[in-house]
Amino acid sequence: MNKQGRFLEFEGKIHRPKKHLGQNFLEDKNILKKIADSVNLHSSESVIEIGPGKGALTEFLIQRTNRLKAIEVDNSLFEGLQKKFLNAEFILGDFLEIELESFYKGEKLVVVGNIPYYITTPIIFKLLENWRFIDRAVLMIQDEVAKRLKAEPETKDYGILAVQLQSFSEVSYLFQVGRKAFFPAPNVDSAVIELKFNPHPAIKKGEVDEKFYRNLIRNAFSMRRKTLLNNLKGKYDIDFFNESRMIDNKIDLSRRAETLTREEFILLSINLAKK
Repeated sequence: MNKQGRFLEFEGKIHRPKKHLGQNFLEDKNILKKIADSVNLHSSESVIEIGPGKGALTEFLIQRTNRLKAIEVDNSLFEGLQKKFLNAEFILGDFLEIELESFYKGEKLVVVGNIPYYITTPIIFKLLENWRFIDRAVLMIQDEVAKRLKAEPETKDYGILAVQLQSFSEVSYLFQVGRKAFFPAPNVDSAVIELKFNPHPAIKKGEVDEKFYRNLIRNAFSMRRKTLLNNLKGKYDIDFFNESRMIDNKIDLSRRAETLTREEFILLSINLAKK
């Protein structure tokens, strides 16, 4: 590695970290081992690694499973990964464009990765959309975002992503990773989280239409300062509720979205879908 922080060497070739791909390589082996340990892998589990980079985490994962597939978008790293790790399968491509269902062979997947900050939200939404095929995900993301995913109602961080994620999974904040553990060092700290995909019972039973529910949450938070009634009118048939401003005698439409619990959003979705 160049002491100026510009280059690194991988499989005999010089590699310049690509800013447009959000490449910040984790190099601390103690932290890498800690992440791999956090996944709690069984040797027979199928693992999908997002963005293996130089294979620093891959090295620890292949010690724990013989069914690892890693998806790398950077062609300049892809060839080196194939040469270095003969007992893992590498796929050249963008994780956001990969059909996760194609990896599902009857046993749910485990997803692991050091996620580029700029595509954290799209990746999490992709995992949500594919929850039926995924058992759990262990991801390293920006620390600020990790804390936001655990946000409670009536806080400024409680929003679309937190409600949706908490409706479809159990979110655990595992540990923080300081910025100095990376090359090049980012401007913020990171954190490792675990998502155990265990949707709300109403979603599991099919009482809630998933697409309807996701759109409802987006619409409810479209203007945070406005009430549910103002955000939802024109998009849903809520005239019936206007006079009392109450749904099922439990949800007051004069409230703001940030005050509703996950259970209340589920109830709201069920009632509005009926209309």
